[in-house]
Amino acid sequence: MIKQLVALNAGLYGAYFIANGPIRTLYKQYLTLDSNSSILSVASCHLGHTSATMFALNSAVLWTIGNNHAHTYGCARLMKLIGFSCAVASVLGVHEVYHNGGQVINGGSAVSAGLITYNLFKNPQWFHIIKFTYHPLILISLMAFYGAHANDKAVLGGIAGGFGAFLLAL
Repeated sequence: MIKQLVALNAGLYGAYFIANGPIRTLYKQYLTLDSNSSILSVASCHLGHTSATMFALNSAVLWTIGNNHAHTYGCARLMKLIGFSCAVASVLGVHEVYHNGGQVINGGSAVSAGLITYNLFKNPQWFHIIKFTYHPLILISLMAFYGAHANDKAVLGGIAGGFGAFLLAL
């Protein structure tokens, strides 16, 4: 399942990367959330990467932590976590677009932030290879600082969704 999600993200980003101007405009209209987006982009904005760095980072998190999560808890729980994180991020994104406009969500940052947050609380032993994560709040604080500084509603929504899924035992 993780291979299909990463392949879908790679295919969509590849299409964006090689597309010309009008196709990129359509891509941004339907696969990113901003003030010019369609109503469909509320659900699909978590698939449309427009940055190679964020695409690589989100794919790496999905491939490593997502694979571990799917093997440990199953694909159904992985999809519940991803859905919950994306739903919270979409609500925050729609609120931001409604009040301030501008580009809000593009890419799978909500998925990555939700996976990291959930598993930092549920499985902190997975992160002991990174020396500064002996306490989960350090990495979550760094992600929250990035989300607040860059006004990235996907990261903030993913953190909230991952923690909410942990509390609800999804």
